[in-house]
Amino acid sequence: MRHFSLRTSLTLGLLAVTTTVFAAEANNKIASITVGGDRYVAGDSIVIQEISNKDLSVAGKNVTINAPVKGALHVAGSNVDIASPVKGTVRIVGETVNILENIDGNVVVGGNTVHIGKNVVIGGSLLIFGNDLTVDGTVNGDVRARGQSFKLQGTVKGDSDVAVETMIFNGHLMGNGKVSAQNFDIEPPAAMDKNLNYWQPLGERNFGSAVKGKVTFDESLSSESGHGIAAAGLIATTFSTVSIFSVLSMALIIGLLLFCTKSFSSMNAGICSISTSDSVVNIDCSFNIYWY
Repeated sequence: MRHFSLRTSLTLGLLAVTTTVFAAEANNKIASITVGGDRYVAGDSIVIQEISNKDLSVAGKNVTINAPVKGALHVAGSNVDIASPVKGTVRIVGETVNILENIDGNVVVGGNTVHIGKNVVIGGSLLIFGNDLTVDGTVNGDVRARGQSFKLQGTVKGDSDVAVETMIFNGHLMGNGKVSAQNFDIEPPAAMDKNLNYWQPLGERNFGSAVKGKVTFDESLSSESGHGIAAAGLIATTFSTVSIFSVLSMALIIGLLLFCTKSFSSMNAGICSISTSDSVVNIDCSFNIYWY
């Protein structure tokens, strides 16, 4: 019963501002809701300028994170720039994604073009997928890449697992490497400290001193390259979905963000208040919510 009460109250609150948000979309209104300290924001062009002390979820055409996020960050948009540090896990899907600041947790990111900047440090592991993927920064954990083109030009302290059409490696891999690619190039000053298992259609090749450990040509990896290319095609479909955000009700998007990023176990009903200003529609809810 408590579960039903929260969903009903929240849905009514969202519906109450749906008409207002639709009418204001042309003026780039932004809708936001705060639940248990977590913030959900949707709009056309969104620039986050205030520190987020807990989790932040954002959906919009153009999204820029210009203030630190102390919890997890979830973003769906066309153009996404992460220009401030994030303490928690990061999940992003977009047409163009640029990560320009440090992230302490794990990162899952997909896009047509994804770039992780040269001075960026990712504290956890990285799952990256899409068409044009570049890692210039440092990843302290493992890297898994799927898609069309992957350039590893930075440093990976863990292992790497790559299945793509084309891979260019001229960075530093401190762990073991596994690569399945139609085209695989290692360029100076590339360095792999441990073992490399790889497959490419041209067969075995000599990587010289770039690989310090054992090099194994593995025919069983041949099918994985195809899976990576298929993943890139799936991303193209996802981009088409993301592009409709600007024509959907922002209140509806917030609702989807809320229920897609949290799994509720129990809760107590509280009070929601709605306030408006010239550029923002806010719904602040004081629920006691417990999730896992």
